[in-house]
Amino acid sequence: RIKDVGKAEFTFDEKRGLVRFKTFDSKEAEPAIALIIYKQSNENTVTVAKRVIEKMNELNKQLPQGLRLDINFDASTFIERSANDALHEIVLGAILTSFVVFLFLGNFKMTFIPSMAIPISILGTIAFLFFFKQSLNTFTLLGLAVAVGLVIDDAVVVMESIYRRNEEGLRGIEAAEKGTRTVIFALLASTASLIVIFIPVLFIKSVVGRFFFGFALTLIVAIAISYIVSLSFTPMLSARLVEVKEENFFQRVYDKFENWFDKALKWSLNHKAIVLTISIVTVFIGFKLASITPKEFSPIVDEGIFLVRFETPTGSSFEFVDKKAKELEKIISSNPYVLRYGLAFGEGILGRPTVNGGLFFITLKDKSTGRPHQKVIMDMMRKDLSKVSDVRAIIDIPSAVGPRAGRSADVMYIIKGSDLNELEKISSQIESKLRQTPGYTDVDTDLRINQPEVRVEIDKDKALSLGVSTEDIANTLNFLFGKYKIGTYERGSESYNFYVKADENFLTSFDNLSKVYVRAKDGSLIPLTSVITYQLAPGFNVINRYNRQYSVTIYANVTGGKSVGEAVSEVENMIKQVLPSGYTYEVGGQTKEFKRTFAFLGLALLVAIIAVYMILASLFESLIHPFTVLLTLPFAVSGVFALILFTGQTLNVTSYFGIILVVGLVTRDSVLFIERIIQLKKDGFDTINAILQARKERLRPILMTTLTIFVSLIPVALGITEGSEMRQPLAIAVIGGLMTALPLSLFVIPIIYILLDKVKFLSRK
Repeated sequence: RIKDVGKAEFTFDEKRGLVRFKTFDSKEAEPAIALIIYKQSNENTVTVAKRVIEKMNELNKQLPQGLRLDINFDASTFIERSANDALHEIVLGAILTSFVVFLFLGNFKMTFIPSMAIPISILGTIAFLFFFKQSLNTFTLLGLAVAVGLVIDDAVVVMESIYRRNEEGLRGIEAAEKGTRTVIFALLASTASLIVIFIPVLFIKSVVGRFFFGFALTLIVAIAISYIVSLSFTPMLSARLVEVKEENFFQRVYDKFENWFDKALKWSLNHKAIVLTISIVTVFIGFKLASITPKEFSPIVDEGIFLVRFETPTGSSFEFVDKKAKELEKIISSNPYVLRYGLAFGEGILGRPTVNGGLFFITLKDKSTGRPHQKVIMDMMRKDLSKVSDVRAIIDIPSAVGPRAGRSADVMYIIKGSDLNELEKISSQIESKLRQTPGYTDVDTDLRINQPEVRVEIDKDKALSLGVSTEDIANTLNFLFGKYKIGTYERGSESYNFYVKADENFLTSFDNLSKVYVRAKDGSLIPLTSVITYQLAPGFNVINRYNRQYSVTIYANVTGGKSVGEAVSEVENMIKQVLPSGYTYEVGGQTKEFKRTFAFLGLALLVAIIAVYMILASLFESLIHPFTVLLTLPFAVSGVFALILFTGQTLNVTSYFGIILVVGLVTRDSVLFIERIIQLKKDGFDTINAILQARKERLRPILMTTLTIFVSLIPVALGITEGSEMRQPLAIAVIGGLMTALPLSLFVIPIIYILLDKVKFLSRK
């Protein structure tokens, strides 16, 4: 009978995994079942979340006492707040933009004319996004925030031109018609060059390309609509509302500025060498600042969530992992900024084959409670969790790059080769160097070779001579030391599995193998140890492959002010120093996207500049004069990187898009100036007088259009709203670039034009 040699019991399967959940008002974590809900690709996150919460509330009324459905993480909360704050930035930017126009014009009726371009263009763009199935997300809203300062520009230029025709004595429709015709070519050139800047972004093939597709599309549509508005709606209103009045305070201040600028411009034309030297030095300083600017893939956005991945020594029992998890829970619960957390650990969690690890999903309290940025809290948690013995804890954020719940790290490299032991040696050397080098934290690899195992080898010849089959030896070991399913037990409508295994006490020592016997063909019992040899040895817990080769992945996050760009360079040097012949490496995860994205953005910028040159060459009917515009682009470099460094930002994906935008803005302002000079020369003006007259006609619209985009981005640049970490770098890059590009280009463009005009004259001669 079974009871004579063992026991049979009807019970639950052994624990191999566990989930716990702690809310802000509970004293301790409770056992739970985790349910992760993903929206379909064509659905709206906020709408789906609301429907899920409604269904949860409905189900909570039906659940038995003591059970409830609760939320650990709701992505829609941050999305909704971020979208609302972005809309507030757009509205505030529109108000500031209109205020700048009023300061220049000093008249409410005239301010109303270009300001109307903002709601028309923005609402028209939103309608376009709606009809073409684009959502209002972080990137489209960022595009709308930038567009606020751009869409008013064409209307300002048209209205200012019509106002000058009124000053010359024309009125009504005649003034509107002539004023619009005067600038229509300049508007076409500036609008086309601005749009073509963003077209290459639509074709960037990377994760970032998919994200910023909406940003580029939003700007292209908004700029195109504003061009149509400036040639239709603006002249119509200007014909009825624009009139010359007595000078007010604002105009008198501007007139004094114009007089000063005239003197400064004439001085610069007489001292070309000094002005060019200052410009060249400024550009040189800019490129020097660019070389020391820290680089990263993207800034950490404070969404109030992060992960803690933890692991105990390989081979740990479930009870030991549970004990260590409770120690970690105690530290996390004591953090004053943690609102709630969910914990899942054991076999199957994130694809784990063993029980010795798990994951905390931590939600922080709202920023309105005065908590610090989540980067600060993550550093606090990293320091506190490192004190727990026999646990390796990694602080991580949910990654937008890579598979869901996949490991995210600032630096990720994959080493490939033919021998696992050699890969272990290489990874150990690199891991050791990273731990000894300041600026790295959360250093880890995915190679685990310390899995304790009993290696059994069968003496086939001896087994054959004793009449013991290899199959019987394997089955005996499997029955006793594994969990062998021998059938099922039916009870009512339920089916239960039958398992056979040795008693737990028998499994505490592998020396008990000496007590095991196998039956030979003649019926005799043969000691198992007489036909096998065994030894305790470390083994591979997980064997990874990448592109059909053995591989090991190295992870690290940067800290202490080290930039990702600097870390990537350092880690690659470390790998090259220890990598033997026949072994290779590849970048992975965010590091791969970091390198790919910056390469794509650099190519997109180059293609955009070439496209701008081609457009300007065709519109100006000259191969030389487009260089007058393009040579002003480097003037923005010093401002961009100086402000990035001053504000403690980095050169990341978002700020790079700001640089691309600056190229378009500087081009637009230069085109307005150059186009009028060329037009006046065709009308019979000599070069100097054409420059001075073009200054007189185009200085105010250039200042107005530049300052409108400047002030419209101030709310974004302040970075005080939800999700502003992703929008702020772009605004800072644009504002910084305009701060140096505008004053330098106003003085240098005429000088470059004169020099290139002489080159053109000499080439003809």
